[in-house]
Amino acid sequence: MPFRHFEFEGLNMQWKALAVVSTMLIAGCSTSHIKPYSSADVAKAEGEENRLWHSADRYEKQLKNSSRVYGNETLQVYLQGIMDKLYPEFKGNIRVYVLKQPVLNAFALPNGGVYVNTGLIAAMENEAQLAAVLAHEGIHYINRHSMKQREVRKMTSAFATATMLAGFPLLGSVGLASTVTGYSRDLEREADDEGYIRLVEAGYDPSQSTVAFEALAREARASEVKRPMFFSTHPAMEERIEHFQKLQEKDDKVRGKDIHADRYQSHVEHLRKEVLKNKLETGRYSEIIATFEAPSQEALYDETDQYILAEAFRMRDKVDDKGKAIALYKELMTFDENYAPPYKAMGLLSYKEKDFSQAKVFLKKYLELEPESTDGPFIKQYLEML
Repeated sequence: MPFRHFEFEGLNMQWKALAVVSTMLIAGCSTSHIKPYSSADVAKAEGEENRLWHSADRYEKQLKNSSRVYGNETLQVYLQGIMDKLYPEFKGNIRVYVLKQPVLNAFALPNGGVYVNTGLIAAMENEAQLAAVLAHEGIHYINRHSMKQREVRKMTSAFATATMLAGFPLLGSVGLASTVTGYSRDLEREADDEGYIRLVEAGYDPSQSTVAFEALAREARASEVKRPMFFSTHPAMEERIEHFQKLQEKDDKVRGKDIHADRYQSHVEHLRKEVLKNKLETGRYSEIIATFEAPSQEALYDETDQYILAEAFRMRDKVDDKGKAIALYKELMTFDENYAPPYKAMGLLSYKEKDFSQAKVFLKKYLELEPESTDGPFIKQYLEML
């Protein structure tokens, strides 16, 4: 279930052309001879699939040698436990790792490596919601979707022609085309359906699958990327939400109750704060604001996290944003008069508005509370100009 964003303005017809021709090629290529793994004992690659696994092994090695892997062993053990609960017969074969990325993404490699971004983990409200995502990714592995996709893409010359006609000559190679189009619509639906069964069998409340995708859709809409899209061959997000709702109606009598919200929060609380800060640093202001606008999400953060929200309003600087930021800063000062950050923010805002007397009061208070702050010299320069 890759969540990737592209900014190709004015290329709607080209994307549609690529989607149509790709779908025709996939429909015309049977992969019924590629059977799912039945247990961990037979989850071994041979021939061409073995080459896929080796490529995945090399990619995993690169990831682990980079700074992208989130190095929290306790969290990794916890997430691995969820996956093992969903796929007990594949324990040791499906391995879960976390990547330090604020964007919504999760993907499964053909060798059983499953990677989940910190941004997606933070967007989930409880264990059952993340389990829905992990269940989906696990199906991509055990049903050998990478191999099935490779078989379809063997029609390289036809696919290259399709991409060139659609206006994407650089995507003519099988590998590059796969990074854009991802799994086919049918394979994504298969992962949704069979992942849902795993979720139910593990005792989780399956209604959380719908809530999970609603949360992902909400944040995707808030993204400031001009053309957010889940690959053109994937079911639209709204369609997937409706599909999960229908699955729940069908299995209403067989429903688990496990959500484990408190347990999940205890493991990801610090991560949530890190993701908020990362989004602020990378200019994802609307995503931060959308998070706090959802009541169920807002409850997952404490009062001091409201400072990040205030900063998002201040930096986004749309109509009424400044007033909202100021109101939040004042609330924070009332909540804890010794919490320094809002004094600095109010001081800088007052300075910008040429209210120098107020700026002086706020900035002096900030230095009083944080005399050893790294930005102390910078603040002192402001005070010298007042």
